[in-house]
Order: sequence, then structure tokens, then C-alpha cells
Amino acid sequence: MTEPLSYKINQINKQLFIEHTADDAKEAVIKLLNSIIHISYETFIEQIQKNLNEVINYKLDNRPIFIYMNKKDTNKSSFWMYLLIEKIFKKIYIEIKLIYDFKEVIDNDIVLLVDDCIYSGSQISNTIYSLLNKLPVNKRIKLMLFVPYMSLNGKNRILVEY
Repeated sequence: MTEPLSYKINQINKQLFIEHTADDAKEAVIKLLNSIIHISYETFIEQIQKNLNEVINYKLDNRPIFIYMNKKDTNKSSFWMYLLIEKIFKKIYIEIKLIYDFKEVIDNDIVLLVDDCIYSGSQISNTIYSLLNKLPVNKRIKLMLFVPYMSLNGKNRILVEY
């Protein structure tokens, strides 16, 4: 039997994948495949660049843009987003710094919370909670969620909690 996971997902191979799936899993596989929305790498990068251009409009002269992250998140997609953003910013000569606290941040600095996508909103809500607990009361920053794609559930969770 051919391994179903060896098929690239397109309409023809989608059907082959379903046909080669165990009977007790077919319903779940069909539901999953019908729920997939593919966003090409090119579209993803275009959206990130568009969002970065918007962020730059708020940047103070001679100040870096900071990306706040919990240390435990360096194995998650938010860290990979940081690396991608850093690479893009280097091309346009804008300094970016990864921070885990607010020692270097001054009033009106931009602090980004980055991720590739927000589904439920629970991970970013935890990060916001951690950030707010570390941020000195007298410090005023421009906190921006930098997430190219967000589900309605994730957005609603963030709005309700903060």
C-alpha cells in the first residue's frame, strides 16, 4: 500500500490520500483536508513586509524596534518569526533587538509581540500577561501584535482579556 503522506495536497492527490486512508479515519481526514487553507510562502512574506512597513511609520529615530519574547518561546514559531523579521530588517538597515525584559526600552519605543498565526489566542494571551507583569508601571511603550494571520476566536480572546 502507498503511504498517504507521500502525496502532495492537490485535488487529484487529495482523493488518493482519502482512498488510502483507513476506513475508521476517513471522516476525520476528509474534514481536515476540507479545512486546509494554503497560504503560499510568497503571500506570507508579502504580508509580513506590508506589516513591517506599517510598523516603521511609528518608529522613533535612532531607536531599534524591540521584539519581546518569553525565553521559553525560543523553540516556537514566534522565534522563527523573529529570525525572519530580523533578516528583512537587515536588508533595509533597521535595527531590531530581541528582549526578554525592558531594561533597554524607553518611553515610546516600539515593542512587537510576534507570531506566524494566532488560533485560539491562549499563547499570545499568556505572553501579554507575562509582558505586563514585567513592564515597569511608569514605562509607556507602543506595544504591537505582529501576527500576519489571526483567527476570529484568537482576536476575540485577546480583546476580552485585554
